[in-house]
Amino acid sequence: MRTRQTAIGALAALIAASLFVAMTASAQAAKRKPIKGIDVSRFQGHIGWNQVGKSKIRFAYVAASRGYGRDCTVVADECGRDPFFDRNYHKAKEAGLRVGAYHRAFAAGPDRRDAKLDARREANRFIAVVGKVRRNDLRPALDVEYPFRRLDEATLRIWIRTWANRVEKKLNVKPIIYTNASSWGATGDTTWFANNGYPLWVANFDVPHVMLIVLTLTTGTALLMWLGEVVTQRGIGNGMSLLIFTSIAAGFPTSLWQIKIERGYGLFFFVVGIGLVIVAFVVFVEQAQRRIPVQYAKRMIGRRMYGGSSTYIPLKVNQAGVIPVIFASSLLYLPALAVNLTDRNNPPAWATWVQTYLVKGDHPLYMLLYFGLIVFFTYFYVAITFNPTEVSDNMKKYGGFIPGIRAGRPTAEYLDYVLSRITAVGALYLGMIALIPLIALSLFNANSNFPFGGTAILIIVGVGLETVKQIESQLQQRNYEGFLR
Repeated sequence: MRTRQTAIGALAALIAASLFVAMTASAQAAKRKPIKGIDVSRFQGHIGWNQVGKSKIRFAYVAASRGYGRDCTVVADECGRDPFFDRNYHKAKEAGLRVGAYHRAFAAGPDRRDAKLDARREANRFIAVVGKVRRNDLRPALDVEYPFRRLDEATLRIWIRTWANRVEKKLNVKPIIYTNASSWGATGDTTWFANNGYPLWVANFDVPHVMLIVLTLTTGTALLMWLGEVVTQRGIGNGMSLLIFTSIAAGFPTSLWQIKIERGYGLFFFVVGIGLVIVAFVVFVEQAQRRIPVQYAKRMIGRRMYGGSSTYIPLKVNQAGVIPVIFASSLLYLPALAVNLTDRNNPPAWATWVQTYLVKGDHPLYMLLYFGLIVFFTYFYVAITFNPTEVSDNMKKYGGFIPGIRAGRPTAEYLDYVLSRITAVGALYLGMIALIPLIALSLFNANSNFPFGGTAILIIVGVGLETVKQIESQLQQRNYEGFLR
């Protein structure tokens, strides 16, 4: 009881601190009278522009295109037009907002000649999508932030200058250069842009806003943990698992509809059909188990006879659940995290190798390492959570034995033998399910949020099955209640 009161008090303190910082930031913002706006892209999915228009937001920058340096191909969703550009552009205007288009740059080199060619290619892509700047439109914008792929300061300035000149020549308006403080600092001397009339928009968060973001995230996390505990105590199933389940399931319609918009109804129905097959397969494997029969000998204690019953040890095919996939993905993220600590303008050879093979996720080497780590962590987790020797000793203690197997060490060896072979099937199953989003990324150029596969489908099915079991258990208790009286 005291622990719960302490937790509630800490949560209240966090909320109070967040409100104080929010009020302080709001008071400062009120003095400056800022103009509120948003930037949107395909990652936001479908946006309720009518509600946005009724708010205090007055302008919107809509993603028109994006690039990916020399790796860019003709793939639309990877470096061509944003599939939501036309809809967002027209809906934002209908909502009464001032609208502008922007291009998300991925500047590439390594020398000045290649940088100019890459900048012209990305500028032409942006111009082809936008077409022209209409009346009352905001200036087009170049969103230039990290990563800068092997570019020094001088070459990066040439890249930005080439892109801006190309867009100005074709659209007859000087574009805005949008960036953040750290990225803009990597360009060095930027007097040319100011001398030639290019507006500069540098995003820079002050201390109150940073504190507000940190406290809001902390308070939101604490609130979700408290809500999960309340659902567990008063509801059915694990509260935190149900919240995660709801979060994943809520993103399915947007992800599927995005496939329809980008690829049409053909691939949409194909993905839905494959998804149903995957769900059925996951349900089948998650329910599969090997039942080891156990016989208990009869024992005379006093004047009563005990034992003589038969039962079984259920060994699930997927004993490890989703843990190996989480461990493997977390371990593979560490090299990419280390790359962020290196010099972006002059990265070492190992950082370039990591960026090429271990960042995007669609390279065969990444898939092979991912699959191998999942298999390893599956065996590792099962070895920690299930001890055949301990199970064998407990069976021997209470007079239990496996028919045809002697109690003691032979029983432990038999359980280890069966468990090793079942775990092999479970590890291969987890590896295949986890590779589905990566294969979709490679074959269909889908994004990393591909709905069917990976940890998402494992969590959805696992939580769903567990919740159904608990509901059935509650129904059985209520149905038998009349007979117990």
